[in-house]
Amino acid sequence: MKNQITIKDVLSVKYLNGFEWSPDSQKLVYRWNDGGVTDAWVVNANGIEEPRKITEAKSGVSAVKWSSAGDMAMVVDGNVVIYDSGLNDPKCLTTEGGYLSRIDWSPDGQVLAFTNGELISFYCVESKLISRYKPLGSVFAGRFSQTVGNDSFCWSPQGTKFMYTYIDKHQKPFLAIIDQTGSHLWTSAGHIKMIGEGSWVDDYRFVYSLMGRFRSNVTYYLATIPHEDMWQSFSHIGAVSRFVVDKKVIHEACVKHQKGGFLSRITPNNGHQLLFGLETDGYFHYYKYNLDNNKLTQLTDGKCEDFGQMGDKLSLSPTGEQFVFASNRHHRVERQLYIYDLNKDSLKQITDLPVTNTLPSWSPDGTKIAYLHADKRRNGDLWVYDLESEESCQLTDSMPAGLAEKIQESELITYKGANNWDIDAFLYKPAGF
Repeated sequence: MKNQITIKDVLSVKYLNGFEWSPDSQKLVYRWNDGGVTDAWVVNANGIEEPRKITEAKSGVSAVKWSSAGDMAMVVDGNVVIYDSGLNDPKCLTTEGGYLSRIDWSPDGQVLAFTNGELISFYCVESKLISRYKPLGSVFAGRFSQTVGNDSFCWSPQGTKFMYTYIDKHQKPFLAIIDQTGSHLWTSAGHIKMIGEGSWVDDYRFVYSLMGRFRSNVTYYLATIPHEDMWQSFSHIGAVSRFVVDKKVIHEACVKHQKGGFLSRITPNNGHQLLFGLETDGYFHYYKYNLDNNKLTQLTDGKCEDFGQMGDKLSLSPTGEQFVFASNRHHRVERQLYIYDLNKDSLKQITDLPVTNTLPSWSPDGTKIAYLHADKRRNGDLWVYDLESEESCQLTDSMPAGLAEKIQESELITYKGANNWDIDAFLYKPAGF
C-alpha cells in the first residue's frame, strides 16, 4: 500500500530531549534521539540555517549546558566534555565513564561542577585543573526516583556557594551546601519527611520543601544563612554545619484539604518574590509570594491547567517583569503559550499552533522564546517565537519525509478516570476501519 506506515518510518522519527539558549541568544543547543542514540545538535535561532550535529555518541549525550562565557559542557557516553565558544576543539575532562547527567556552570562561567555520584568535581577553566571533593553521601544528581523530587545540584547566584542533594545509607535525601573550596558549610538534619526542591534566592537565602509520602503533604520553607561572622566550626563534636539557618514556612499544602499540592519548582525572581504553582481547587495555577511582606497572591485562575507536561514550568523574562507558560485555557485538549506581565497584571496568548506548545524558554536578550511544538501527526520539534514580529518559526524537523501525511486523522474521545474525571484522548484508526 502506497500510504502504509513501515517499521522504517517509525524508527526514523527523532525525539527532542531538552534545549538551551546560547548566552548571546543566537543559537540553541538540544539533544536529539535518533534511532535510540541521543546526540547534541546546534541550530541558529533565525530559522534559516540547517541544524548542525556536534557529537557522534555511542551510548548517548545525557546533559548539555552552556556557560555565560560561551563554553559548552556536556556528558557524552558517561564522560564530561567541554567545547569552546566556537564549538570546536572538544576537551574530555573524564575518561572512565559513569558520570551523571547533572552539571552546572558557575555564574561567571569559570568553574564547571559535575559528579559521578561518589565525588563532586570542580573544573577551573583558567587553570584547567579539576578539584574533587567527598560529599556527605551519594550525590543524587538527577537520578530517577519516586521519592526524591527535583534534587539540587546548583551554584548560588554569585557563585560563592554550591548546593547538592545526597542520599544516606538508608536512601533518605538531604541537602548540603559547600563553598568554592569544597568545604562543607551546612547540611539538613533531623527531618523525618523527604527534603527536595532546593533553590537559591540569593547567596544567603534559599527555599526547599519537606514532603510526606507520595507528596500527600508539602511544606515550603525559606531559609536564611547568617553572616559569616556568626559561623562556627563544630568539627570537634562531629557536626558538619557551621551555622543554623533561620527558616520560616512559606506555604503548606495537604491533599486532605485540597485536591492537590505543589507540582512546580519555585522560581525566585529578583530576590523579592517567588513564583510557583499550586493546585488549590483541582486546577494548577501560578502564584506570587512577596518576600518583603510575606503575602501570597494568585496570578492565574480558571477551569484550566497552567502547565503542559511533565517537566514543564514557567520561564522568566531576563528583567523578571514577565513570565511565559503553557496552558489549556484556550481549549481543553490543547496547550498554548501565554505571557503574564507582573507589572500590568495582564495575560497575553502568543501562540495558536494546534494541539501542543510547551516547555517555553526565554532568550537571554529577552527578544525570543523557544518552545516545543507537536500536533496530532507530528512529533515534538523546536520552534522560536519572536516578540517583535509576533511570529513563530520552526527550527527542527523530527519527522521523516512523508510520514505525517500517512497518519490518519484522529478522533477526540473522552472517558472516565479516577474520581470520575474526564480523560481526553486522540483515537487513531487504520484507514478504512
